[in-house]
Amino acid sequence: MADTRQRARRTEAAPSDVVIFGPTVRTTLAVAATAAAGDMFGLPAYWASGAALVGGIGTALADVREGASPAALVYRFSCWCGSGAWLTYALLDTPWKLNTWAALGVGALTAAVLSRIPARDGERIRAATTSSALVLGSNARLAQEWEARIMRVVHMRVRIEEVQRWSNGAGYSLLVDLPSGGATRDRLASAESNLASDAKLRNGCGVEVTKGPNRGSAWMHVSTINLLGEILDYPAEYAPRSILEPVYLGGYRNGAPASVPLRELAGLITGQRGSGKTSLLHALTAGVGLCTDTVVLHIDLNGGGMSQPWLDAWLEGEVDRPPLGWAASNMDEALLLSETMLAIVKDRKRSTRRIKKQANASLLPVSAALPYYLIMVDESAEAMSPTSNDPRVAKLRANLEEIQRIGRNEAVNVIFSGLRATADVVSPNVKKQSGFRVGMFVQDEEELSYLFGWNKGISLDDLDGAGCGFVQFDKDRPRPFKAAFLQPLQIGEISTTISARRTDFDPRAIAVARALTGDAFDTRFDRMRADFADPEDDDDLDLLPLPAPSAPGQLPQSPLAQAGGFPLAWENPNSIAAQATAPKQVALSAGGGEVPEVIAAALAVLDGLGDDRIHSADLAIALGTTMDKLAAALRPFGVTTLPNKFVRNGKDRRGYDRADLTAAAERHRNRGGQEAVLVGAASPTTPPSDSPTPPLGESPTPPTSPGGP
Repeated sequence: MADTRQRARRTEAAPSDVVIFGPTVRTTLAVAATAAAGDMFGLPAYWASGAALVGGIGTALADVREGASPAALVYRFSCWCGSGAWLTYALLDTPWKLNTWAALGVGALTAAVLSRIPARDGERIRAATTSSALVLGSNARLAQEWEARIMRVVHMRVRIEEVQRWSNGAGYSLLVDLPSGGATRDRLASAESNLASDAKLRNGCGVEVTKGPNRGSAWMHVSTINLLGEILDYPAEYAPRSILEPVYLGGYRNGAPASVPLRELAGLITGQRGSGKTSLLHALTAGVGLCTDTVVLHIDLNGGGMSQPWLDAWLEGEVDRPPLGWAASNMDEALLLSETMLAIVKDRKRSTRRIKKQANASLLPVSAALPYYLIMVDESAEAMSPTSNDPRVAKLRANLEEIQRIGRNEAVNVIFSGLRATADVVSPNVKKQSGFRVGMFVQDEEELSYLFGWNKGISLDDLDGAGCGFVQFDKDRPRPFKAAFLQPLQIGEISTTISARRTDFDPRAIAVARALTGDAFDTRFDRMRADFADPEDDDDLDLLPLPAPSAPGQLPQSPLAQAGGFPLAWENPNSIAAQATAPKQVALSAGGGEVPEVIAAALAVLDGLGDDRIHSADLAIALGTTMDKLAAALRPFGVTTLPNKFVRNGKDRRGYDRADLTAAAERHRNRGGQEAVLVGAASPTTPPSDSPTPPLGESPTPPTSPGGP
């Protein structure tokens, strides 16, 4: 290992040696060639003396103007004088003597050794990656250009101490040493747009100034290739993570990830329609939802568009529970959610005292057993507008602002988002309490100034359309970034992953919620399904095939179609359900027992469709119930959805098979009409003979053994 490090150090040192001795060798050869040519053509010796004097004085003046150190002035002037003296001597006598060439060699060697003294302070460039002398030389020239540019634009004589080329090839970073006399980083940052214009950077490229190693220095990040105009896909890596880790949002121009530490920071996101704000909210939902110690809650009073893609897999029966702990798409539900979470925050201030003491921590330790809760509020104009006269809006705003104000320690936080960064959409209290702010693309730069503060040097020229924005953490300067983009299918993949392993409300929070809301907390998923599921008279109807036409080229008219419910002539699924569920018990065979109502109804629907399989959503619609209630009614008889999805009417979903329903009916008949399959039981047991068959939509009462419940 030590040998490897030594070889690496020798390899890294080689380019520097080439850089040091290369110019010395070239200069020596040039002086020798001049002496040979002068001797051949009889050039007078005073020309050599005069040229060396003029060159030395000119170089000294240029170095003084560029801020050269005294050592650099002495070194360069000495080189000119030494070269001129040797050339004058060679022309006075003859260069074709051994001692003359030996003197030149000694002088060249001396100059090479002393060349480690920098020609001027700004050439002390330590490139991050130097593979050849050419790279180091280009870094030095780049540093000189930017020193001159900053002097010209900002009137500050700075030194560029380091150049780092970005690994993605889209730009470079400069470590700037600010001059003495009180020059500040903010003064340099306020001229970002002016510096980018002076450098003639491409559209979408710019200059960013961030903190340096100390307050007398700064990093300048210069982008030369516009990467903000490209689509940045969300990483297809869904490993478990913690809310204590930064959450991925997207990427900066230099290829570094833009991540936000959300354990303590409340957030505020603004952006006009089409700016990519929704994509950023999806990235946040994914990043936080994949944390195994976090529960995500949504409030979206503009139709629930933020939540809908995340609930699709659950609504279609692909997962048993939603990836979101709660989602509110109307004012009543939002008020209930906010009041519940506020009560949980206040309770945690008292009930977690011993937990924090035992952990010796001022912040509440979070885990899967004691999770972090993140409330994401979309379209804040509907939920948070300070100018609204609706008392319910005022109550919701007060609840959420109080949670934002007091919930940091107790691991309950809020992220607000809205279309505009103006006082009528975002209250000053929300803005002040938001340590994490994002301003997506807008038409009016004044909105960004309201969001981030004035005199920040922010320019819309640094952005390049949808998905681009500025992000700020605490008091750091806003930086341009690109939000990661999630395709709908990827949202489905991540939502399925979150549903399988996310944590849930902790027992203490559940007790507080039940004490406040009664049954409303436990039935929130039923309301979510009702609010977010497709309407029964719209999209879900096309899952069922059309009935046979009553005449060639003519479709039968159902009662709903005749009443104007919908234009085409699908048969009303409720009519199918009414016909299928008319008998309470249906004979399976001539000598057999009776079939449970729910099994008979499902088989009747399959008979009517002439198919052996049916999607869960289709069967639930046909029976006039919900998928949750249908699953609860079929589970006691050993009937569950197939493990794999199948295609019907162009849609790939999970559902039920006729063979499973028929087998359940046979088992029921063989037991004389008494079903004995218990949910979660390792083996069937026979319930009491008077156990009633549960009605559709209700869970059966588990039988009791002779030894008690």
